[in-house]
Amino acid sequence: MPDKILSFDNKRKLTPFEHLIHDDQNGDGIESREKHYEEWVKYVCDIEDAGEAFKTKKKLVFMNYSIHFHVWNYNGFQEFIESTNKYLNEPFDVLLFESNDTEIITVLKKK
Repeated sequence: MPDKILSFDNKRKLTPFEHLIHDDQNGDGIESREKHYEEWVKYVCDIEDAGEAFKTKKKLVFMNYSIHFHVWNYNGFQEFIESTNKYLNEPFDVLLFESNDTEIITVLKKK
């Protein structure tokens, strides 16, 4: 997992666990995807003009451009893994969790 602090995602907000629960329970339809692209355009592309931001977002959505939809730092991702395990009734063990340059390396083992 890329560490937002050490990547181009550094201006973006951490993804709260509640956001992922919402996507899990309601699907991650076009509305959710477009919100991710809006954030990407604002913080990664650094486009502030509303008209230009809208056009860029639409272009990226149409292209199905690959972006990081969710972002975490080391502590935030650790909390995400722990919360996910609880949310899913603990189906896995965490075998490894460490920082490696610009990424967070996690190894999970299914129980």
